[in-house]
Amino acid sequence: MYSPSRSVFLPTEVVFLIAEFLNQTDEDESPQSLVARQRAFYSFCLVSRQWYSVGISFLYQRPVFPGGNGFTKFAHTMCPPRGVKTKADFGSMVMTLSLAGLVHHSSNSLTARLLGRVKENLRFFIAPRVSFSVNCLPALSKCHNLLELNLSLISGQVIPFHRLKKAIGSLWKLRKLELPASMSLTHTDESTGKWPPELRSLRIGGTLDPRVMGTFEWPPSISELSIWKCTNLSAVVLYSVLENEQLRERLQSLHLENTNEEMCTDQASDSLYWLPNLIFLKIPVDVTKDLLLLPPPEGLPSLPLRALELTRPYFDEEPLGFSLPDELLKAFNQNLPNLWAFGISEKCLHMVKEREEELDEEIWKHIDEGNDDELEKLEDLGLYTLNDDS
Repeated sequence: MYSPSRSVFLPTEVVFLIAEFLNQTDEDESPQSLVARQRAFYSFCLVSRQWYSVGISFLYQRPVFPGGNGFTKFAHTMCPPRGVKTKADFGSMVMTLSLAGLVHHSSNSLTARLLGRVKENLRFFIAPRVSFSVNCLPALSKCHNLLELNLSLISGQVIPFHRLKKAIGSLWKLRKLELPASMSLTHTDESTGKWPPELRSLRIGGTLDPRVMGTFEWPPSISELSIWKCTNLSAVVLYSVLENEQLRERLQSLHLENTNEEMCTDQASDSLYWLPNLIFLKIPVDVTKDLLLLPPPEGLPSLPLRALELTRPYFDEEPLGFSLPDELLKAFNQNLPNLWAFGISEKCLHMVKEREEELDEEIWKHIDEGNDDELEKLEDLGLYTLNDDS
């Protein structure tokens, strides 16, 4: 007979399978979803010592801090006072550390200490707004398993580019880097070391010097570039960026975000047509005219683009000046004959009115002629919508 006072024993292998099931994450990685996951594993660890031994690594794998008090407790666990011994190396369990929600809950020294504690298996790190400085770079340089580094939220702290490049040179596995909007790219010499060999995705901003950009040394494996919060992204500056020989040969993905200033306000530019390997492009819908994308120009070659995403207008108050569906249909057979995916912001749907089906059918004519192996590389095919935050 079942007794409620007695717990049911499960083999450790079964308990581990339960933990793995709880750890499965879907596309929803909202703060609420992550907090729910953490609470589930907290309860999991309270079942018994056996369940604790299985679940504790999952609990610390991706900590979240819904409030400042939660971060204080986490920091105390990771960095206990001197003389206090801990039974487990909790820091080695942390794989994702996001301090994005912190404002005044940490300090530069505490952030550095935390990085020192979690360095062994840290894969993803998002730096806090006000408690990350050059003093944190030595600790950051020892996170040798880091895959993605996000410094985009940093404000109020000026980190020289050459200091950061030297620090991340030892992160051999790093593949994605998002720089602070206040950081200016500069030429560096051999004393700063080399870029991480696997680094292929960069997000940059700040003020771009056209005298530097043309000969700037990009990571050797770069293929994705996002530009955001740039203070001077004129056509001349964009020209200086994209004329760089490294980018011309390697760039496959380009994203010009709506947060840039002075974007293409001086003149039109055909710089997209210099990029023979560009397969993904994401830009504001009205900037298509400045980049000679729409209406399709005469006398320019077709683009290799497989995916085009148009975000909300950069100039909110100005009319587009042409019929978006009409010019898209022309472009699909002129300068965009290779397109398999077309995303459009929800704020732009009124521009295509009731012609979405017509546009989608035209794109699928391209898809039907495509190679299956190449088609599998794209997340979406045909026409789809982007949320307004894109």
